[in-house]
Amino acid sequence: MTTTDYSETINGAMELKPFIYLYGRAEEALDFYKAALGGTYTIVQRNADVKDARLDPRFVGKVSYAEFSAPGISFAISDGGGPKTIDPDQGNIILSLRVPSSERAAEIFQALADGGKQVVPFSDSGWGGKFGHVRDRFQNDWFILA
Repeated sequence: MTTTDYSETINGAMELKPFIYLYGRAEEALDFYKAALGGTYTIVQRNADVKDARLDPRFVGKVSYAEFSAPGISFAISDGGGPKTIDPDQGNIILSLRVPSSERAAEIFQALADGGKQVVPFSDSGWGGKFGHVRDRFQNDWFILA
């Protein structure tokens, strides 16, 4: 399993990255975007590495987290199988916000949760940083990482 250090941000600033769910087609999509946009991708983690009771068994071995980049473009992709409902008609993008400090990340998480819902409480993650998933009052999903 690869450990990601979310404390390393560009010049200490927050970084917003779309997180796209592909419901079992992540690798196909990564190859498509690479051909269409001329970028590169890295599969950082597969669901076989994840120990999570919420994981849908159909997604074992699928992409848990991959990063795509091309000049001026950066986003993350997952097959899903965890806390996000597997329903493409419900939308498939979460905003992933990397914050340089755990304290500030916790403040942002709480602010976004005001009038919304904590899907996964902000706490220590399995990869060494902190993580939380919140749905704000406008029904937008956010991953907050520190």
